[in-house]
Amino acid sequence: MTNLFSSRRIMILILLFLASVMLFIPVGSSLGYAEIYIIVPDDYSSIQSAIYAAPEGSTILVKPGRYYEQIKVTKPLRIISYGNNTVIENLSGSKTVEIVRGVNNVVFANFLINSSGVASTGLYVGGQNCRIENNTIVGHKIGLCMYDSSGNVLRNNHMFNNDLNLKVWGLFLSHFVHDIDDSNTVDGKKIYYLVNKMGVNVPSEAGYIGVVNSTNVTIENVSLIHNYSGILLAYTSDSVVRGASCSFNEEGLRLVFSRNVSILHSDFRLNSWSGISLIGSSNNIIINNTICQNRNGLLLSYSELSSLRSIRNWIYDNRISENSNAFYFDGAANNYVQNNLIKMNGIALYVYASQDNIFSGNNFQDNIQYGVYAVLSSYNKFWHNNFVGSNSCNVYAQNSVCFWSNDELSCGNYWSIQLHWDQNNDGVNDNQYIIDSQNIDNFPLAYPIVASYAFKLNEKLFSVDLSGNLTLSYFGFDPVSQLIKFNITNSENETIFCKITFPNSSEFGSENRWNILMNVMLTNLSIKCLPNFTVVTAVGNKSCKISSITIDLISEMPSLSFMFLSFLVSALVLGIKKAFKRKIF
Repeated sequence: MTNLFSSRRIMILILLFLASVMLFIPVGSSLGYAEIYIIVPDDYSSIQSAIYAAPEGSTILVKPGRYYEQIKVTKPLRIISYGNNTVIENLSGSKTVEIVRGVNNVVFANFLINSSGVASTGLYVGGQNCRIENNTIVGHKIGLCMYDSSGNVLRNNHMFNNDLNLKVWGLFLSHFVHDIDDSNTVDGKKIYYLVNKMGVNVPSEAGYIGVVNSTNVTIENVSLIHNYSGILLAYTSDSVVRGASCSFNEEGLRLVFSRNVSILHSDFRLNSWSGISLIGSSNNIIINNTICQNRNGLLLSYSELSSLRSIRNWIYDNRISENSNAFYFDGAANNYVQNNLIKMNGIALYVYASQDNIFSGNNFQDNIQYGVYAVLSSYNKFWHNNFVGSNSCNVYAQNSVCFWSNDELSCGNYWSIQLHWDQNNDGVNDNQYIIDSQNIDNFPLAYPIVASYAFKLNEKLFSVDLSGNLTLSYFGFDPVSQLIKFNITNSENETIFCKITFPNSSEFGSENRWNILMNVMLTNLSIKCLPNFTVVTAVGNKSCKISSITIDLISEMPSLSFMFLSFLVSALVLGIKKAFKRKIF
């Protein structure tokens, strides 16, 4: 009698649970099948055998217990456990639960998906319009992966102690459009997944951030670890990432077909594939970040399924060190890489099938294998860079012809292994630096670039460079007043050579007046005005007084010989206030 009572009680509980199952049917779905219920292990001993036997549209109810198996969902089903302790344990590797690609309208709910680290993925979703709810995923290489899928709903799922908790992968916009609310967590921190949003500030306590088809989103002061992408921006524009820390991810930050995103003052390190990846993304700025100890520091790439390339990105004033490749350009064009410290990487710059990129004012320092490794890449421009250290001076060019000097300026790059030979004291080495028969620096610098400053004016890029045998204590530049100031700490008995290069452009208007202040007593001064640049070459000694040079440029005059209107050299009492941005290499 007791057993009969217990059996009836169990049946009542099951019937009540069956009524609640309907809550898991995705809104708007219409499976069109007769309701069939299969109970595991009563009807079938394993979940997978129940899947094989179940007609499409069936509901598989799984009783509490530990199920040692790998599950592959190959048809539209509702697979739901009831009770508080239903565990799927994977002991052999590969995927623990897989909703195969092309299988849609699956409901999968209420499971603990566990592995001891041998399984590649806890829950793989390759279909569309699936509902994933109330699952806990532990101990996998990837916790939950949505791959080229769309329209999935995630509620109250928790991922922790996975190498990478969450992966959302795709190319087309539909691949990223999911309904994922903040009831989902990674390592106890909320997931913020924004779709079609505008003007949102993402909370700083986020554990994962995805921003899709959105604009004017601000991500600030977040710390993101152990996901495929710490931050994912897909089809997003006019947004800001500032003060972020992204480590121990596959990619610290991934941009997919995104534009006008500012990435500022952030730290990307110890990510297994890249610190920052740009896929078909353009017109972004990456400024003043630390990018270190990744396989690729910055990756600019594309997809063969799209004609879009990563173009017109401005990468400026970053510290990029101890990566296998500091930069990896694949099919990238017309990008500006300026004033970066690129130090102690395996290869500083790996360029494949990329062209018309400009590299200037960078410090390639003490890299281990190559400064530049170029394959099928031509028309890239290198000038006013420092290549310091024997291996940083290594350049490999396979089917690649690049420009290694600015012919208008008659200036190339500084190569530390080249013998100094400058008999006419113009700051240019009298011998070419020959990489191979097709890649030659015709005007290698006799002295390194010691300070560089790049800036935008009316959406155009300009730069100010200072080279010479100088030891700087201060360098400042104000683009508004066009004032350049610097102090040196060289010995007063040492002859100082310095060359200052700044732009000559109508963008500065009719008041195109430049002022240079330096604590150098001048013994020789020359000023050369070119169509796009002005070059000031000065020789002298350190002084306790300030030399002032004022140069008026009248760009509308037809003859270059009249572009230089006047200059004045005068002595001023030393006392420069350090009011401008400091930039010393």
